[in-house]
Amino acid sequence: MSASTHALSNDDLGTTGYFLSTIPLLEVISELSAEQPKKVLGYPEISPSGWLQLTMLFNVKLAALLSLAVLGLASPVQIYRREFADVQEGLTRVTDSLNALKDSITAYPVQSTNPLDAIAVASSVSALVTDFTDAVTFLDATNPLDADQSAEVLASVHTIVPVVNESLSGLAQLKPSLDANPVEDVTVATQASLIEIKDSAVKFVDGLNSTTTIPETTIESIKADIFASFDSAIATFSA
Repeated sequence: MSASTHALSNDDLGTTGYFLSTIPLLEVISELSAEQPKKVLGYPEISPSGWLQLTMLFNVKLAALLSLAVLGLASPVQIYRREFADVQEGLTRVTDSLNALKDSITAYPVQSTNPLDAIAVASSVSALVTDFTDAVTFLDATNPLDADQSAEVLASVHTIVPVVNESLSGLAQLKPSLDANPVEDVTVATQASLIEIKDSAVKFVDGLNSTTTIPETTIESIKADIFASFDSAIATFSA
């Protein structure tokens, strides 16, 4: 293959997306040195005109790479700002997970030894960990909610609080049945999940201070209400 038909055309030299890795370097050198096949240190010697073409090839491709890098650095990083709809979505997901947990507790047969029953409860608790954690990320102090939006969030929280308390109470009452289930360490895993959920709940409620217009006294009242239920359930699963 001759140099005139490979890799050194004007089209190749002018194409910014064409990278050096496309053409094996030694192949290019071999083609450019066709007039002088003498070896130097194991590589073909390149004629002056060949060196000129090779230098042009490297310079064009280096310029293309630098241009792409500059364009990348010049592009502003897009920071996604959480909106009111995101916060509401997070609360909806938490509510759905709480209801799923309640359903799994209600459906649990008395003194069940069926592993699937215990797994259903543990899975519901695990899902609640994820949804409470995500709800925290939906609060954005750089984009606080206005008074109307804050009022809607507060209404949603007031709806969730009794469901939290009821779910935790039911879970604590189920503990002896979970102990009797043959699934290994299900109560230990549940306790660990409850600690994680409480931690995320603390962060979420505290986050309402900086992202909403809800009075701090109201937020503290909510914390006192649900955290007592968390502490009681965690203590039950610690025994």
